[in-house]
Amino acid sequence: MDVSVIMPAYNTAEYISDALNSILAQNFSGEYEILVSDDASSDNTLTVLRDYVKRYPDIIKLSENERNLGLSRNCESLIKRAQGKYLAFCDSDDLWTDENKLQVQFAFMQHNEDVGMICSPDKVDAPGHTPDLNPRGNFLDFHRLITGHGDIQNSSIMCRRDLFMAMYGQSEWYISHNCFIDSYWAYWFTFHSAVWCMVQPMSWYRVRKNSDCHSTDKVKHDALTKRYSLIKAYFLLTNPVAAEESLQVLSSEYDYIRACSAYEGEIKARSTKAFRLGDALISPYKKVRALFKKSVNG
Repeated sequence: MDVSVIMPAYNTAEYISDALNSILAQNFSGEYEILVSDDASSDNTLTVLRDYVKRYPDIIKLSENERNLGLSRNCESLIKRAQGKYLAFCDSDDLWTDENKLQVQFAFMQHNEDVGMICSPDKVDAPGHTPDLNPRGNFLDFHRLITGHGDIQNSSIMCRRDLFMAMYGQSEWYISHNCFIDSYWAYWFTFHSAVWCMVQPMSWYRVRKNSDCHSTDKVKHDALTKRYSLIKAYFLLTNPVAAEESLQVLSSEYDYIRACSAYEGEIKARSTKAFRLGDALISPYKKVRALFKKSVNG
């Protein structure tokens, strides 16, 4: 098996056909499989998936969770089943926009054994969206990513399965905290391997108003901010990153969380919910910053 395409699914009945069709339309000379896991969806996602399995039984392999596992555990279940030399990813509400995506990325990886992951810029269906900051046609830099100057879009990725499994073996904390996501993968692969960013966009990132990443609900937004920040903090604490660089990143995250949690404006109102939330978000960073300052100062 050349490529395993990983697709966790949850309540995306409206979009998942677009995602699957974009994969099935690939002009790929190799052998590939599509691994999909429905995470106990409450809409018609499972019905749609069962129909596709009937039509493409040799390509689409479906698992059905009896209870909701969450994104990280659902993704983990798919990774364990993958047989391909390479892993590709497509979120169930996104799609691939280039029919040669698999072929082009597969050929690149075959001819560049030192590269652990390849990605591409993403098209975004949101007016006024700021383009990603990754340098196109170049290698991604760990420092740029960890300091917030770039990211990797999940549906654009192809990587070596053996390297991904090496990362997975170190990832129980991320999985148990539902942080086993593309941002963490980007940090790991740029730190331990090489990641190439293509010039041409090959995937479409769909912005949904009610999704966790784009919700206007402040509680959801702050929870997401905390999750991304904790991913950075834990990675810095568990990998041999220079103490000075770690301190720089953690200080920046500390200030960012203060702003996002309306912490500054609630200094005099310590009994308010906003202050308590801000304090809860920031408290881990007070301890982490103190540790790194002590390390830097010797």
